[in-house]
Amino acid sequence: MANKFAAKLRRLEGAITDRWDPWAPENLIRSSSPGVNWLFGRTHGMPRGFSTLLWGPKKSCKSVLFYDMAGNTMRENPNAIVIKFDTEFRDLGQLDEEMARGYGIDLDRFIVYQVNRPEQIFDRMKNEIRELIEEGADIPLIGIDSISDILGRREADQESVSQHQIGDHAVTMGVGLKSIIETQRKKRIALIMIAHARDEMDPWEIKRGNKKKPAAANAVLHHCEFAINVEKNKTASGKVDALDRKFVDESRKDMNDDGQQTAFKTYVWLTDNTCGPKDRMSEFTFADGKGIVNQHEEVFRLGLSWKVIERPSKGQYIIGDQKFIGKPNVLEALSKDKNLQQVILNKLLEMEKTQTFMSQAPAADAIDE
Repeated sequence: MANKFAAKLRRLEGAITDRWDPWAPENLIRSSSPGVNWLFGRTHGMPRGFSTLLWGPKKSCKSVLFYDMAGNTMRENPNAIVIKFDTEFRDLGQLDEEMARGYGIDLDRFIVYQVNRPEQIFDRMKNEIRELIEEGADIPLIGIDSISDILGRREADQESVSQHQIGDHAVTMGVGLKSIIETQRKKRIALIMIAHARDEMDPWEIKRGNKKKPAAANAVLHHCEFAINVEKNKTASGKVDALDRKFVDESRKDMNDDGQQTAFKTYVWLTDNTCGPKDRMSEFTFADGKGIVNQHEEVFRLGLSWKVIERPSKGQYIIGDQKFIGKPNVLEALSKDKNLQQVILNKLLEMEKTQTFMSQAPAADAIDE
């Protein structure tokens, strides 16, 4: 009898009839950084139809991370079209053909709109973009870089900046996100929004050590299932690789006779997650013209943290049935053998199901020789 009534209820508009799995590997948006993917938990990636807020201080690789995920999406799906709403009007300077190759971005399938009026973003997603998906376009990922530069609805029509209305931007974001939620979920569009950071003013949060927070309306924070703080590692460990070799090109020096820095490390901290573990922290290395590099170091650190890489004694490392003596040797093996990296990543995915893991990758100085 219950099944009879349940069947009738499912015929009503809005009832879920297709219980597709957003966490299935084919439905994930992934970075080329294993550490970034690990942040999301479960199956290590961002599910289509869900939203992530990337926030942090200026020039901290927020845009870099979006470009990387866009490029990786295109590599994994040759039919994928990725859209970026460039509200900062910076894309032509940030993404030339060389950088696009470094990220893996096919510029023919990477559509950039340099707009910052709310109707040019939200209405376009709700109407024209949705219609194209219904016609067969595969648009798995859309980015807004940044939401901080979207004009408020009233602000967009003001003749002078002196005609400001408090709360206009927050209301605009709330209304805009509500207008696209059905399109995003039903058309399975992963949305990445980028926001600046602002000073935390709540004294209790400051006492907890939270000096910064996203420059985003509450509607944005509620809309996003994931929030990731992106910030450069400005310590000494952020300027060297896992073997303490400096990211410096000594053949190109400045007037102080210092070599040109070619890469740096960036922290990524999962500050919020409504679908799994919170407070995970990882780190990736970005190299000019190449995008994210040294992924084998990320796999190495995660493997040590979760004890997938065994350490029977100092200087010994065991991965599966392979044994290595010395950190340089195990790192070299991982850098050359993607299958060996996959052994570690597969074990991490298996451990996600048991929930028996550490939540944070170890600091660089916590890994001995």
